[in-house]
Amino acid sequence: MDNDFSSPFVTRLANIVWWLRNHTLHGLLKRRIVYLGTDAGIEVWASFFLLLSIFAFVLVPASGPIGVLFLVIVVIRLLEIVINALHVTIFYGVVDKKEIASYRRIAILLMFNFIELVFWFAFIYAWISSQFTKFEFSVPLSLLSYSFSTATRVGSPLVAANSSCSIAISLVESGLGLFMIVAVLARFVSYLPRPPERHSA
Repeated sequence: MDNDFSSPFVTRLANIVWWLRNHTLHGLLKRRIVYLGTDAGIEVWASFFLLLSIFAFVLVPASGPIGVLFLVIVVIRLLEIVINALHVTIFYGVVDKKEIASYRRIAILLMFNFIELVFWFAFIYAWISSQFTKFEFSVPLSLLSYSFSTATRVGSPLVAANSSCSIAISLVESGLGLFMIVAVLARFVSYLPRPPERHSA
């Protein structure tokens, strides 16, 4: 465990993230459904929302009451993804003193979260497609391509945001994507064996 976990500043931040995590939708439900707090329950939860994001992107119309309901789900779920990513990649073990049992499992779950994030934002872009120019947003793959490019900063999407709303949402996705990539890399690099130090004669 990192030595800076004993820092009061880190401990305070960890306690805040821990409290937020316990008040996410998953955190509230697992108090009543014990299974959701188990490893298997967490895996089912992550898999369910990944599939739900794909379902929403492919089948849910970007209008009407059903679309509004899914927009509410998007906001709740994105907040949960960010809070969980903070907990797992930065503050895991600070409050509950646990060690990560399987780094491969954590990596897979975070990958699920990242893919889910891309699909949720593609769904959002379908709602505000009129606020973009230079691309045909009626093609589903174009929405997904723009969302992926925004989250990863890979590629050059043939689209331009032409309103404050579309620019703000794109920046939010770009920030979340960058945070998840950097946080995950930083977490796993910290567990690589350190090379022996060389002392000059």
